Amino acid sequence: MRHQNNIKTLFSEYGLEYDGMYRRNAESEKLCAKLTKDDKVIWRNIYKSNGNEYIKYDGREFFFD
Repeated sequence: MRHQNNIKTLFSEYGLEYDGMYRRNAESEKLCAKLTKDDKVIWRNIYKSNGNEYIKYDGREFFFD
């Protein structure tokens, strides 16, 4: 079993803030996570695996509770 990182790890290890889930544009069906760091916005797609939602950042997967 692989180690699962919690979304809170992004805050402590990378200094990123999670600002919620949004659609990036009106045509998009996909939800994205809006992350910010130093007033810079970073978008990440939200994926699902076995009913769990997660994002990918820096080659790692971060799961929501």
